[in-house]
Amino acid sequence: MISRSSLLLALTGIALSIAALAQAPAPSKGAPAPATAAAAVAEDPLGRATPHDTVLNFITAVEKRDLARAAQYLGGRFDPDRKAALALQLKQLMDKRLRLDIKSLSDSPGGDTDDGLPLNRESLGEIEVGENTIEILLDRVQRGKNPPIWLFSAETLLNVRKLPWEEPSVSWIEPRLPATLVENSLFGVALYRWVYVPLALLIIAVIAWIVARLSFPLIQRLFRAGSHWGAFIGSENFLGPARLLVFALLMWLAAQFAHTLMTRQFWSHVAVVLVALTAGWLFLRTIDPIASGFEGQMRDRSQQHRVALVHLLRGLAKFVTVIVVLLVMLSLLGVNLTTAIAGIGIGGVALAFAAQKTLENVFGTVMLMTDQPFRVGELCKLGDTVGVIEDIGMRSTRVRTAERTIVTVPNGQASSMIVENFAPRDKMWFKHVIGLRCETTPDQLRHVLAGVRKLLSGHPRVQADSARIRFVKFGASSLDLEICAYLLATDPDEFLNIQEELLLRIMDAVEASGTAMAFPSQTMYVAKDPGLDAAKSDAAIAEIRRSAA
Repeated sequence: MISRSSLLLALTGIALSIAALAQAPAPSKGAPAPATAAAAVAEDPLGRATPHDTVLNFITAVEKRDLARAAQYLGGRFDPDRKAALALQLKQLMDKRLRLDIKSLSDSPGGDTDDGLPLNRESLGEIEVGENTIEILLDRVQRGKNPPIWLFSAETLLNVRKLPWEEPSVSWIEPRLPATLVENSLFGVALYRWVYVPLALLIIAVIAWIVARLSFPLIQRLFRAGSHWGAFIGSENFLGPARLLVFALLMWLAAQFAHTLMTRQFWSHVAVVLVALTAGWLFLRTIDPIASGFEGQMRDRSQQHRVALVHLLRGLAKFVTVIVVLLVMLSLLGVNLTTAIAGIGIGGVALAFAAQKTLENVFGTVMLMTDQPFRVGELCKLGDTVGVIEDIGMRSTRVRTAERTIVTVPNGQASSMIVENFAPRDKMWFKHVIGLRCETTPDQLRHVLAGVRKLLSGHPRVQADSARIRFVKFGASSLDLEICAYLLATDPDEFLNIQEELLLRIMDAVEASGTAMAFPSQTMYVAKDPGLDAAKSDAAIAEIRRSAA
């Protein structure tokens, strides 16, 4: 059965073949000038304002067999027929022996000013023919009042002219095919290439599939000793990227035998782009298993609170990987990364404004993972919500309340809340105020105090040095005693059990003293009103008058 990765590999090959076939030679008119170039770039009708355009348009003209036009990209004082022959001969030498990346040529009217050559000269590389070495040079010349243009130098052409004539190179398969398939074309592409290119890519894809399938067991055996890397690297998740990588490498190798410079360059660039794509694909496939391994380790070590951080880092790693791969591929395809990065920056700012709350929650998640105010399974109080932390996600934290409901708190808010975590307690505070009846005598009160102190100091679950009972005040209808102690319990249910036992035994101590707990009450006394003492009143008034006199 054909796997999905194999089908993807085959579809990739077909798509690439269509892209290659669709690359008909561009018209010999000058390529459009970039926006940053000078206005002179657009004024030359043959597109000779930059080294890149000169070489590209020269190759295009020769491939279209327009030698008269191709001769206009050559410098020197040669007659037109000689220039046409030299154009063809130069193209043959470049196809066979020149290793050149046309995309690396300067696209500036002034050329590359940092190559160590004179300002008006560019070098495409050297060609070795027998014992002779010829450097392919471009010169920037100005004819009359016209803008400067770039031409193949007269020095190069003189050296080429001295070489023996070489027959034009053709594909090895063309002499073996019917003339109809070679001479006729469809959409500017020879008929045989509509079959030859997809078939070649299909063969490379099959070889890549076989090589990847056979190499995986060897990799597993190589890495299996003392580790799990063999099973990790040899898993089915990596078969697809491995096949694409082998496919790209075989394509690059086959491209080195292409009979023209443009074909060799096109397929080499496609192979490099596929390698970059494969690297990103492999890294994406690696992220999930590694993250899952970390999650398993954290759960085994009871560190569930860090699982959300792993989720966050996994998503961030995938996002960064995709962005980096896209930028690398755009760079390989000749896109100006300065503009692309500027666009991404502007888009990032707009996205940040549009997703303020989301980003706030993401950063809140990072803060929660860093500070660890609570963990999954702990009883906490977040604001007015009390419950057990059930999950800490990338955006929010879920709390299970005593009513068995779920309260979702955004992490941006949770990171700035006052959080009370009950789980880290090593002991729990026992504090009660009891009231005895006002009729309780001092001796009875002393008996109660002594009995409760003895109870607290002798109980195994009470921290002795923290236990105390004091007669603290005369209440409105009771004599108030304050009882405090730390109970050696961390579980709420266990604490309630100990507290219940202590309260019952305190009641026994109160009863044993002969008194009882007080209840809110009032006592009313009824008596006859004796009125005011008239003698004392008259004496006080007289004393005041004497003082005033």
